[in-house]
Amino acid sequence: MPIQLLRVALGILAVFFAYALGRVAARLLRNNQPYSKALTWVLRISVCLLAVFWRRGFDAISIATLALAAMGIAAGVIVEQRPRQVEEIHLFRE
Repeated sequence: MPIQLLRVALGILAVFFAYALGRVAARLLRNNQPYSKALTWVLRISVCLLAVFWRRGFDAISIATLALAAMGIAAGVIVEQRPRQVEEIHLFRE
């Protein structure tokens, strides 16, 4: 059972890393980010996914991790491409 818990933890890390990769990929499309940043996130995701698939292959945990990682990349791209709303702060002096 401890191995399954470790696989789940690595899967959660892979999802967070995928979200960060999606944000970096969106910045790459706007030419605001160097390729080395994207490469580091790709390597982190690869190591985590390799560890999740290491002994069991395709099972429920690995398929869920892949699906959530794909959604994480998409969410990161969408969040980074949306324009940010800046709240205007008005200081009233009397």
